[in-house]
Amino acid sequence: MSRQKRRAKVRARTPTGGNVPQIKNSGYSEGGASRTSSILKSYLLMRLSAKSDIDANLPLLRNRSADQATNTPIGAAAIQTSAIHTIGAGLKVFPRIRYMDLGISHEEARAWQKKARSEFDLWAASKHCDLYRRNNFYDLQDMAYVSYLVDGDAFALFRRKPPTGYMPYTLRLQILEGNRISNPMDGSFPGALGPFAVEMISPQTGNRIVSGVEIDADGAVEAYWVCNKVQGDAVEIGKLEKWVRVKAFGDLSGMPNIVQICHDIRSEQYRGVPYLAPVIETLKQVSRYTNAELTAAIIKSFFALFFTNNPSGASDMPAPSVYSTEGGEYDPHAPVVDVSEYGLGPGTLNALPAGVDVKAVDAGRSMSTFDAFVTQLIKQIGAAIGVPYEVIMKNFTSSYSASRAAMLQAWEEFKLRRTWFARDYTQLKNYTGKVTMYIDGMCASAATIIACAGDSVIMPANTIYMIHNPKSAMAGYFDAPELDKISASLGAVKQTIVNVYMARVQGVLSEVQLKHKMDSEEWMTAETAKSYGFVDEIVEAVPIENRIEGDVLFVNSVSCRMDRFQNAAKLREIIHGEPTHRRRSDVSMTDNEILQKLKNLLGLGANPQPDMSPIPPVVPAVQNHAKEREAILAEERQRMAALDAMKSGNPVVDTIIETAKKNGATAEIVRLYVDAIGQGQPTAQTAGEEKMLAAIKAILQDNAESGAGDVLPVPQGGARNEAAEKASNIEEVANIANKIMGVN
Repeated sequence: MSRQKRRAKVRARTPTGGNVPQIKNSGYSEGGASRTSSILKSYLLMRLSAKSDIDANLPLLRNRSADQATNTPIGAAAIQTSAIHTIGAGLKVFPRIRYMDLGISHEEARAWQKKARSEFDLWAASKHCDLYRRNNFYDLQDMAYVSYLVDGDAFALFRRKPPTGYMPYTLRLQILEGNRISNPMDGSFPGALGPFAVEMISPQTGNRIVSGVEIDADGAVEAYWVCNKVQGDAVEIGKLEKWVRVKAFGDLSGMPNIVQICHDIRSEQYRGVPYLAPVIETLKQVSRYTNAELTAAIIKSFFALFFTNNPSGASDMPAPSVYSTEGGEYDPHAPVVDVSEYGLGPGTLNALPAGVDVKAVDAGRSMSTFDAFVTQLIKQIGAAIGVPYEVIMKNFTSSYSASRAAMLQAWEEFKLRRTWFARDYTQLKNYTGKVTMYIDGMCASAATIIACAGDSVIMPANTIYMIHNPKSAMAGYFDAPELDKISASLGAVKQTIVNVYMARVQGVLSEVQLKHKMDSEEWMTAETAKSYGFVDEIVEAVPIENRIEGDVLFVNSVSCRMDRFQNAAKLREIIHGEPTHRRRSDVSMTDNEILQKLKNLLGLGANPQPDMSPIPPVVPAVQNHAKEREAILAEERQRMAALDAMKSGNPVVDTIIETAKKNGATAEIVRLYVDAIGQGQPTAQTAGEEKMLAAIKAILQDNAESGAGDVLPVPQGGARNEAAEKASNIEEVANIANKIMGVN
């Protein structure tokens, strides 16, 4: 039987024998999850938690990202392109309220929106909104956004400072880079294994701290831990690291004390990833390749000649001196010729010794593939970060349609990132309820702009209202063009203020009439202010300390020099009922007139003239100083005791009382403000006003208790004066509470 027939019989007896096809799994088993593919069988990775994949690698990612953004052209272009097109000159506020739901007309809504936008810009356009007073709100946006791109996240801390004449608002922003928020490592916190430890337990609250973010049992953010320096900073190497715990949200108001600017890409992620993280390796390769090609191009520009000994002519070549040593012996290691005897130049003829040959080094290197190769790499980088190659490199050499498509694609990325940034950074909530402005004392200058932002303005019958032109204080030397610029700026500011005023007085005063009143510094009683439209309601007179002593104005214990005012005579008439006539001191005088007046006052003038200003009342001399002093001390003790009796444990009330004890205010005056804040409920307050005051009080108390005030800038200038800080904090809260009640 042939071999072929025997194999056929075997197959017939064992029909299941032979090569049986293997069973293959479905899905990705033979694709991306294959363990048998020659390409993928050694490609075995693990996707772990966000803490392992992100937080554990963040310090190195930040350092490399910062290096690429600082020291490489492509990395810097990617960061700056995104910042320019996403933030630009700053995101501005354009409120759009649902006026139909609020039951107001379209015109009323437009007027409110215009006032709200102007009011916000008064704060945002000033450098005083920055805690460091270096940038305005719009510049801070660019700084925070670039820090967010480079480090993966940035932080904005809400601080409070007392209002001033040039900044009537208390809010200040402190921008922190992401590397200052980290796990505390001062030895009192167990569970930390080093400067790059990811998670630890806080013994204060028992909460977990993940890369400087404290979270509760549900994973919700509770607080942030801010270090007083950047860890590992060589400049601050001798300073001990200390951390401050800043509560993320207020317990009473729920408002944020600090905001984190980042974009999460995974659940349970608490820190952001640098913008360049996916392309750091490619950026580094492009940088290395570019440097290598640049070095090659530099070498290629060199031209080198070598003189060699030709063996064929060695027997006939005389022995030059360079071949011999000092003893006349031949040195095989000596140069063939003395190169200083020969030169290269156009049309130059050089006679070489016999047996000497010249060879040139060919430094030729083809760079024909450099541009195409680098372009492809940058296209990959652009695809990874969502910005086309043409936009990153500012290279629009393709057709119009292709360039426009690239710009449109990039714009979608920029709009998306702008939305992310606005959600995180602009968490400054506007109060949506009705706002009532109450003038308690005097409403003058910039305070009138604030008053115009309210839905209604209430003035007691014995208060004062004043409008005037914006002014600029200058020191130095200016030429005509510089003065023209200052004048133009003041004109623009005045027009902005006029627009705010016209929303209230339109129909009563024309714009020309309003500007004329600002030019003449208009002082108004409550009745006059209401007749113009600045005020909506006049209530009964309240105890107010408005008085003028000499050339100093006192309003509720706040002093101001009268020489600051242009129309001081009108103010004197309103307060003291004096006739409106201009005194000699109110008239502008020449230098000679001033000098003569001083001589007359001193009795040195040729014809002394009596002073025509009102003579202050004569205070009789105190005969018994000891008794007078005892009486004053007794009265002061009585004032202090009356103020202490009003304390209730409310931090806002107590700070107002402490400030009143310092500035000489009586219990009768302070009681009005204490009642307004919450000790009592004045019958004049509506339920909405009570709710508004309670919300503001909660925000102030939350901010005071958040720990934000303990975060210092880097580097610190020296030791902190705790006593001065305590006094400043007391004054700050008191000023804020006074501002709430309308006291200037």
